[in-house]
Amino acid sequence: MKRHVIFNLMLGLFILILPSLSHGEEPKLQDSQNEVRVIEKSPWGVAIGVRSTYFQMQQNTGPIFRNIDLLEEEQNLAPYKPILQINYSSNWALEFGYDRFKANTLNQGSEGVAANDKNWADGALEWQPIMMALQFRWPLFNKYVVPYVVGGLSYTKTSWNRNEWYYYGFSSLAEYTNWTSLGNRPEDLPNNSYRRIFSVDDHTIGSLLGLGVDFFVWKNLALNLDWRYHWAQVNFTYTLAYDGGRNIVSQQPGTFVLDSWILGLGVKYFF
Repeated sequence: MKRHVIFNLMLGLFILILPSLSHGEEPKLQDSQNEVRVIEKSPWGVAIGVRSTYFQMQQNTGPIFRNIDLLEEEQNLAPYKPILQINYSSNWALEFGYDRFKANTLNQGSEGVAANDKNWADGALEWQPIMMALQFRWPLFNKYVVPYVVGGLSYTKTSWNRNEWYYYGFSSLAEYTNWTSLGNRPEDLPNNSYRRIFSVDDHTIGSLLGLGVDFFVWKNLALNLDWRYHWAQVNFTYTLAYDGGRNIVSQQPGTFVLDSWILGLGVKYFF
């Protein structure tokens, strides 16, 4: 599922529920004795926001698979990861969030090649979880500081970004560079169309648990700090083949473990 599709779905949900959840002044009712009594407003509410995240994988050192001995995190700190939060009491809320992670598959060193040289990576693994979680919140200090615990599940889309030199069977990145610099296509290398193919499952289910806090800097605006652990893994198949992948020499299954600590810093607006 593309990022913009996910965000549009979340925005559409927000537009549908906003009219009934919006916070305004507390309504008042005039009774028959000309006395005014206040009707308590609903605890229901909604918040939208964005978050920047930094992640640290916990099972990313090898040996992992064949000559892969490191999944190196590639950080993207841009604050574009959306949050939708639905409060249904002062203590409970549902949270929906989107994130995106990437790790390069780095190899053991060999003669003339430094260990974990990015230029020699087989490719990169990318995963995009949609996290659905339940928050238990404690409003403190006149509700300006709201710590919470969070736990839930994730649906994660996964993909493999191949490195062309590795996929097309070149012996090194230098050989690939020399070949293509002459105007040749990589698939035309005279090696009987040898291929080294990683294929990963397109999705996986995970879980999460963490802590966070909302600091209200204004009536409806809060800074958010969130620290959580995300459990997930994805299965893959590694294939060696000739004839462009049709003549299979061998296949080997494996698993990439994606377990990570995730630190998030963001902003939320409460309606």
